[in-house]
Amino acid sequence: MKFAWVAAVLLVGSLQLAQAWDGAFVHFGLAAFAGFLALLLKRLVPAGLAGLAIMVLAMAGGFFAARGASPDRDPAWVLLDTVPRLLTAARPAPATPELLVPGLLLIIGVSTATVLSVTKRGTALFVPALGAATLYVSAALLTTGKADRYGLVALVLVVVLALGWLIIDRRGPVVPPAVLATALAALTLLTFVLPTNGFEPRKLVTPPITDIAIANPLPQLAAWAAQGEAELFRMRGPEVPVRLVTLSRYSGASWEAASTYGPLGVVDAPDLPTGGKFQDTSVDLRITGLQGEWLPGVGKPQAVSLSNAMVDPDTGSLVVAEGLRTGLSYTVRGVLETPADADLAEASVPADATRYTALPRLPFTLAEYARQATSNARTPYEKAVALEQVVRLNRRPDAEAPVGSSYARLETFLFGAAGEAGAGAGTAEQFASAYAVLARASGCRRGWSSGSSRCRSRTASGSCGPRTPRPGRRCTSAAGAGWRSIRCLATEADPAPPRSARC
Repeated sequence: MKFAWVAAVLLVGSLQLAQAWDGAFVHFGLAAFAGFLALLLKRLVPAGLAGLAIMVLAMAGGFFAARGASPDRDPAWVLLDTVPRLLTAARPAPATPELLVPGLLLIIGVSTATVLSVTKRGTALFVPALGAATLYVSAALLTTGKADRYGLVALVLVVVLALGWLIIDRRGPVVPPAVLATALAALTLLTFVLPTNGFEPRKLVTPPITDIAIANPLPQLAAWAAQGEAELFRMRGPEVPVRLVTLSRYSGASWEAASTYGPLGVVDAPDLPTGGKFQDTSVDLRITGLQGEWLPGVGKPQAVSLSNAMVDPDTGSLVVAEGLRTGLSYTVRGVLETPADADLAEASVPADATRYTALPRLPFTLAEYARQATSNARTPYEKAVALEQVVRLNRRPDAEAPVGSSYARLETFLFGAAGEAGAGAGTAEQFASAYAVLARASGCRRGWSSGSSRCRSRTASGSCGPRTPRPGRRCTSAAGAGWRSIRCLATEADPAPPRSARC
């Protein structure tokens, strides 16, 4: 009964610590029982040597698991380096070998010490409490208390510990109720203090906030369109829009993406909050033909299984500084905003969204065209729908049309005379750029979001092989409405889509 109680304490503490990683519950749950291997060794050698043997084996395994991230380094350096790597990783940390090592070693050490401590007769069961507190506090520090917002896990731990002290350890000193109350109050207070103004261990290590000069992917759209059936990546999971990159800044000559990226959960919060209605989604992706640094993702990324993936928090664009490679597989978990039509109809443009409406030196022709196209619209949403139709009207996609998204190119695309190169014809770059510029001119916030929602094949297992990405315009406004995609690329014999499918 005593060992079952210890196992319960260790399991609760380990699963609590696992919340600091993404998808590590199985690994940490199994590690909680590693200390029981010391009971087998204790039959052959003294308890101290049995515990030392378990930890030596654990550290040797940790070295072989993490050495790939630090090649040509000695074992001590590799193991010590896993701690700063964890503190500078995304939050929650990806379940990669080098990031799992410090957590697993901590659990194995606590488990071994706890199991061996209760084998002695007449020993008060205070070591399991110390071990549980160590795991709980570690989880609270790595998640700034968000792993147990309401103190429920703290309450469970105190109750389980109290049962062990009051029932199993009868011959030992009985812990007064005041001590239990104090322990519960301390753990609960820790839960509520850390998310606000508590100690943040990640501040001890400077996170790798990186400036990256990444090529603009817009010229690739014409090449992808010309290739037709070229496969860029494969997706498994729910059928949701996949975003390659959001280009939120417009100079009048071209669109630009953010240049500063950092680990998920470590960089600052996004400049605009998530809408009031959203859904969590997770997809598995495998790169087959896509090149460059941009990493396809869904919604606002919450976790990525790649330890070297970085994010722009404002747009959710993901990058891998080392570049993509064929065969790269990973999982992305993100939040998709799902505002209803009624929410969009009542929404307005946020006052702090000026970066998403900026149009330096906007030509009068474009401003007037946007004004006329939206003269009968009453809300930003109605303007978005009106502009969607205006941009597609009497214009056709042409993979061989001149590239570019400058004011001059867009004026030719929208107003050019028949026979002029690029007049009334363009690639996804011109359709989406024209829509975004006109929408900004009318007061809607817009950014360039290149992604894919088209699949060459889809099986019952949910595997999807996207071909040329279809860019989507995304509009939103205040009142917690959120982003919605806009179909602005004209297709042959493309009827006006229903309202629910347009925006």
